[in-house]
Amino acid sequence: MYRFTILIFIALTLFTAPIVSGNNQVQSTQPEITEGKKAIVLGRVSDNPKKHMAQLQSIADYVASKLVSHGITHGKVVIAKDNRQLINLLKQGRVDWISETPFSATLYEDQSLAEIILLRWKKGVSRYRTIFITRKDSGIEKLEDLVGKKIAFEDPGSTSGFYVPAGLLLQEKLQLTELPSARDAAPEHVVGYIFSRAEMNISTLVFRRLVDAGTMSNLDWHESDRVHEKMKKELKIFYESQDIPRALELVRKDLDPSLKKALTSVLIEAHEDPEAEVALKNYKKTKRFEIIDKNLRSEIDTIRKLRLIVSEELVQF
Repeated sequence: MYRFTILIFIALTLFTAPIVSGNNQVQSTQPEITEGKKAIVLGRVSDNPKKHMAQLQSIADYVASKLVSHGITHGKVVIAKDNRQLINLLKQGRVDWISETPFSATLYEDQSLAEIILLRWKKGVSRYRTIFITRKDSGIEKLEDLVGKKIAFEDPGSTSGFYVPAGLLLQEKLQLTELPSARDAAPEHVVGYIFSRAEMNISTLVFRRLVDAGTMSNLDWHESDRVHEKMKKELKIFYESQDIPRALELVRKDLDPSLKKALTSVLIEAHEDPEAEVALKNYKKTKRFEIIDKNLRSEIDTIRKLRLIVSEELVQF
């Protein structure tokens, strides 16, 4: 009888215990269901949940405090491990508002799951550009000169460090092929590329002639901890992209229209509200939010086109 009771207990434990899926688990600052309460849920993709939760919770709390009249009681942050997971959260209605890169933002919008509503001035900057760098003595003057050469991109998920520069090269009808390492030579009629995984590595790879060129944002170029001044004296910028929106805010496509309008208003007015000062500072030193006008929409559509080109030619989402 005692053994039978133990077996029953073990069976009940197995069937009722929560399922934890390791790296696939969605990270959140609040319980999934909070009875009698309604959260405004801010979502983000990150491979460093602890870091981004700390940055996002302040702005989620601030916005929630301004949406009490809409029944919002608190702010919640949900971190997904990749775009696929965040897309599933959108489909399930578990995320209301998203802060993302232009690449990811256009992806969500193209799948009719979210709508881009605002530009965010991240770290006080509204826009930036992708630059192509090389050594001054390389003989490289234009994109076409990269044929038969090696270029270093940042990482596969970077807007300015991969999707934009790769898209620009493909627009020029240049063929790209990924190389196993920087030691491998590029085929004669294509542009060989590697991923450095860090901006500082790119300038080092170019400086040491391990690759012929590299890409990064113009903001990183002007940071001495990204590109040392000693290296910069030997390097040059030979191509620069058009402006890229720094960061974008989106809402779930089927979010209640009145809540969407209220959320948009709160964010647009936040830079004028003393109560938002700490939240904006924690939110990657956000200076302000800006409405999406015709010119900005054109910039976003340019990113969209480059993403589609790269997705079709090099990677499959």
